[in-house]
Amino acid sequence: MTVLASTSTSPSAAAPRGKAEGAGLVVDTVEQKYPSTTASSAANSTLSTPRNCTQEDGLVDRSCATSTVGSSCKVEDDAEQVTNSKPAALGRSSTTTSSTSSSSGTTSKNILRMVLRFPYTITNLFFLQKKFLSHRLLGFLFLVQYAAEVYLYFTDYEKFKSSILVWSVPLTGFVQSLNAALTFRFLPRKEDPGFAAVADKSVLSYYTVRENSFYAMQLLWICCYLQCPDGFWRGFYDEKVVKNLGIAPQIEIDPHAATLFSTETVPPPGGLVVLSDESSVFSMTSSVEVDTARAGSYHDVLGTGGNKFFFFQNNSFKPVFQRVFFFLLEPIFVFFVFYFRSVFWPVSRIRNAVKNAKNKSPENAWSLTASAYAIKVFYLFAKHFVSYFPNYLIFLGRITEEDRYLLYGIQVIGAYACTISIFIHTLKFKNYIGPMTAMVAYDVIIPGYFYLYWNMRHVLLRNYDLFVICGISLVLNLGPLQIWHAYHAVIAAVMIFARIRSMGGLSSGAGGRSGAGLSPVPTEVGNLFSF
Repeated sequence: MTVLASTSTSPSAAAPRGKAEGAGLVVDTVEQKYPSTTASSAANSTLSTPRNCTQEDGLVDRSCATSTVGSSCKVEDDAEQVTNSKPAALGRSSTTTSSTSSSSGTTSKNILRMVLRFPYTITNLFFLQKKFLSHRLLGFLFLVQYAAEVYLYFTDYEKFKSSILVWSVPLTGFVQSLNAALTFRFLPRKEDPGFAAVADKSVLSYYTVRENSFYAMQLLWICCYLQCPDGFWRGFYDEKVVKNLGIAPQIEIDPHAATLFSTETVPPPGGLVVLSDESSVFSMTSSVEVDTARAGSYHDVLGTGGNKFFFFQNNSFKPVFQRVFFFLLEPIFVFFVFYFRSVFWPVSRIRNAVKNAKNKSPENAWSLTASAYAIKVFYLFAKHFVSYFPNYLIFLGRITEEDRYLLYGIQVIGAYACTISIFIHTLKFKNYIGPMTAMVAYDVIIPGYFYLYWNMRHVLLRNYDLFVICGISLVLNLGPLQIWHAYHAVIAAVMIFARIRSMGGLSSGAGGRSGAGLSPVPTEVGNLFSF
């Protein structure tokens, strides 16, 4: 943050004028003139528009003491204090530093003020402004769900994985990203991303907003895909079609596992019931006996009573859905999603943010440049080990319950990276937080990711063939994209062949899960280097 101060030899000289370069990066432009009187009368004069100079993290509360021919302003941005002063007229001098006790008192008062104003800030930010109302309401809905998701993940994982939050949080984030792409089309179309972690004087690029919808879509996919085979497969399960495809898992239904459209299940009293509904669009052509003591009671998106959605057999719609999933969606999202990104989404490049010296204030230039390089390295890692690696694990049927717990943690952080990172930029340009606070709030995800991957290093070592494949992909990504895309086409062919040859597909992991109601696949896809 730049602190402006000036001296002037004329009593009627104008105060410095600030210019905002970024959207929402507000710097007040004020022209103040003082009468040619003594320094005392100038100090006591009332200013119609005060110049903003002090910013505390979390709220905007600025003040500036100005003398006849000089100004002294103090800017506090988090722990950072910058003092700029000039000698005053008539032999008077202004203090260049404040005492430690005074600074502590000011900081404490501002923190208290920030806490007291928090309810008003939230209400004003999301509900009192009519402009972009749908975007604001979606953002509020996401934040509420995300807070609940984080709480459940760390306090009650079993309830977390059986809750709708597993898919509703990324779904809300994806819808929010689409809303932003349609709403903020007035933003400049440039390859310099302009977000808070790489620049403090730049407008957010529309390309960055559009790109965010891609990452949100990818997050929604992996969160649903992680439910395999416990839940996601149930909506597509049909024994005859599965056998004909030869590439999908043979599973039994686990009534207590998370599903894409279920909430927590509560088993009814024991006994056998016969499910048959000839009148439903999703009707059953044959009766199926279900042990309700074991199967439980489900909620489904169609509102047809739960069990009918999951236990209907031989219905004419299911083969179509299965083939769309197995032959279109799964290969695209597992192997070729970044190829389609280059075709359908614009690209913003962090290297352009590094090269552009005008998007950073001098005092924050070094920190923002270091942040940009850190994010560039992290994106390269995340593309291969946060995106490709979990997809490969699930595709080859190697994921265990322990793996799923760790990977869900990665997706919880992923929701922060996709959606809350843009919210951080909003807070910055509305001056609720300073540029350095915004940078740190974004960059905190980097050590978070690496900490989780350190905890799951045994997963990387156990699947060292996938680790090597992703590592080679990372290196090739530094070269021509044509070679990189061709490499992934070869990897796709190898993995699809390996899965068909294994005649298994997805399993619950080596040895299966005891007592979970799943029949482990006879053979999971083994080490690819052995094929």
